Amino acid sequence: MSNSIRFDDSTVFARDYLLENEGQAQLILGKYKALGVHPICECTANKPAMYIAKRSVYYLAKMPGTGSSHAPSCPSFEIITNDSGKAGYESNVIKSNSNGTLSLKLYAPLSHKVVQREDGGSTGESNAIPSEKPKSDKEEAMTLNSLLAVLWEEAELNRWAPYFDGKRSWGVVRRRLLVAADNMIAKRTYLKDILHIPEPFNPNSIDEIDARRKEQFDNIMKRSGKNTRYMLVVARIRKINIQDNIVSIRLSQQGENIVYWGGKSIAKKVDRANLNELLDTDTKTADEYLMTVMVVTRDGNKALSILDIGFLRVDKNYIPHYSQDDIELKEALIEQGRFFIKTLRYDTSSDITPPDYMLVDTGDSPTPLTISPAYASEELMMALFKAKKSWSENYSAYWEWDIAMKGRDIPALPRAVDVASSGDHNK
Repeated sequence: MSNSIRFDDSTVFARDYLLENEGQAQLILGKYKALGVHPICECTANKPAMYIAKRSVYYLAKMPGTGSSHAPSCPSFEIITNDSGKAGYESNVIKSNSNGTLSLKLYAPLSHKVVQREDGGSTGESNAIPSEKPKSDKEEAMTLNSLLAVLWEEAELNRWAPYFDGKRSWGVVRRRLLVAADNMIAKRTYLKDILHIPEPFNPNSIDEIDARRKEQFDNIMKRSGKNTRYMLVVARIRKINIQDNIVSIRLSQQGENIVYWGGKSIAKKVDRANLNELLDTDTKTADEYLMTVMVVTRDGNKALSILDIGFLRVDKNYIPHYSQDDIELKEALIEQGRFFIKTLRYDTSSDITPPDYMLVDTGDSPTPLTISPAYASEELMMALFKAKKSWSENYSAYWEWDIAMKGRDIPALPRAVDVASSGDHNK
């Protein structure tokens, strides 16, 4: 099957064309949006319908619940919920809307409201951040770690194809994240409206970039009546330091004088994230990047104050990873020219174990890849046992690297079949 989009009986466009010709694509999508047409993706015999949505631009969105109906190699393919790690949430935490947007329920606040007390004083609402998640069978909201994972998935930055090599610049990553945020809503707010992602550094445009940054900061963190909006920052950390329970963070693509400050609660989150080898180290010299998402406000001295924070480790292609074993398998997949999806971790219970990767170049069904670590708890082994039984039922096969039984040599990967180019959706 071809990876093309059919608008009507006589109008079909390759995804490559729509991606590489943005101006013409906007005219095409605008025309068929006005006609109320639901385009068809011809990636499989199922020919799933799609939706033309619009916020700042027109874009193609998959219909809610149809992601797994697309071919594994199609950019619209989506791993089923149970294998994506999202099964541990209540149904309203990540909700696909009929207009192509995605609604999220967060623990972290996105604004501050001042309420007058009867004694004439005032108090702040919506500013407290739960120190611990409520104990329940399923999570009732997501942390910022998971928000970053959702952004990465929606921006398709957890997907890899050989033709992406050398094309994942910061400019590409930033553009993809902004498009993803344009379609995501939390606490009645479109994330893009409060999102700051640093522009690529350009030594010839320092003053212009800084002026745009200051204007955006002012526009986002403004007070409207009794409400003050917070800013959401997504960026690559350049330097992070903790001293006397005070955290200071400097970001890549921003100057040394722009510092984000966090107190004791943020220091604890940094400590729990096991970032010791990256503390007070210039990450330009590291083998991995540390991505962050922060809820930021200005204190009384106009300093940038961190209210909540989340992290995601990625390699220089911005593909996430969670362990050294994870990195080794990813490097093997890239070296062998494979097409794959990196599954991301969410705030889920330990009895939900998604595969570590999904190969999408093995035919009509994706192939789950899982790593059984050398030292695993009984709880983890039982979860893996249940997961492998489920994969056997849902897919034609699964692949396992059992380090305890077979050692450090990565077993032969499943055979690849030819995958038609779907266009470089990182452009």
